[in-house]
Amino acid sequence: MGFSSKLCTGCNESIISRYASNDINDWQIHATFLFESGEFYQGEYLGYWNIFDGDTGAEIRLPIKDYDQKVTCYHTDCYIQAGCPREYTTPSDWAPDQGYFFNLFEGHNTLSPLKRDKLHLEIERK
Repeated sequence: MGFSSKLCTGCNESIISRYASNDINDWQIHATFLFESGEFYQGEYLGYWNIFDGDTGAEIRLPIKDYDQKVTCYHTDCYIQAGCPREYTTPSDWAPDQGYFFNLFEGHNTLSPLKRDKLHLEIERK
């Protein structure tokens, strides 16, 4: 399948490869995948439908068989913000930038929603 990625169901930005990340967007490489079949995967997206599982140290090939594969994708921070759903809901759309070919001035330069929420709370307390 070459370069490919899906859009996050939470924020509608692509799940990006760790090889395309920087200090601003490195939260977008951590992803959660919920398959229609019930399979659940979480890890650091490497690209080419491989993830790195930090808990086991293993590289895992996701079961993406074709372009019609039904999977709900989240950045892990968006997944947490959504309440950690455990079931597939709707298929995520394909990312036009393939999770790799993007211009930082056109996206992928935002804070994690968890950091944004924390900043909002700190501002409200002041």
